[in-house]
Amino acid sequence: MSLSRIKSINFFFILLLPFAVFSQQETIFSGQIITEEPLLSPVHIINITRQKGGVSELSGHFSVAVNIGDSLVFSSVQYKKKTIVIDREKLQQNNFTIKLEEDL
Repeated sequence: MSLSRIKSINFFFILLLPFAVFSQQETIFSGQIITEEPLLSPVHIINITRQKGGVSELSGHFSVAVNIGDSLVFSSVQYKKKTIVIDREKLQQNNFTIKLEEDL
């Protein structure tokens, strides 16, 4: 390979690098889960888009890494599952709240 061809290939990758970095940027999405009765166990929060999960605190507070367009599922034995899709509006809220309904 000639030296000029190697320089061209390196230049091409250097130009694409910022796009790859910014397209993968995660944001921490925080909020609180609200229920009629105090939580007896943590609520599972699953990012089905990224196949990652976590749990809330017993107080209902949670934080999870997301990108715009990710789908989060909030799941617990005693409550109905609830799914939300992350958009800019939800990310800009300081303290997102989600209410879970009992599942009898």
